[in-house]
Amino acid sequence: MIYLVQQVETMSPINNKAKDICKFCRDYEGCLLTSKADFDDLLKTIRKTVEYTNGLYPRTKPFRVSTNHDNYIHIEVEGGLGTSVVRFHISKVTGVYNNSINMPISYFVMNGKEVTL
Repeated sequence: MIYLVQQVETMSPINNKAKDICKFCRDYEGCLLTSKADFDDLLKTIRKTVEYTNGLYPRTKPFRVSTNHDNYIHIEVEGGLGTSVVRFHISKVTGVYNNSINMPISYFVMNGKEVTL
């Protein structure tokens, strides 16, 4: 399965820790994950970064990462009644358009719709 990090939605940073996490996560917008293992590696990287950042700012409420392993990853304040910091919107790529003259791929199919790169 191929996944596309379609959008990384960052909320307005509530403190320097949130600002650091938002800056880190914005780099993954538009990233194409070519397998489930890539998705798991991205999730592991995000969790390690959140864990490291929680250690850098011990006097703030810790952040936690939640996911459904399909179409979203959320970073939110733990115990903050669902206060989101970052939301990854991830789509499954269901097919790839390839032309017959070996040109670079410029379209792909996502959720039944053709999308231009």
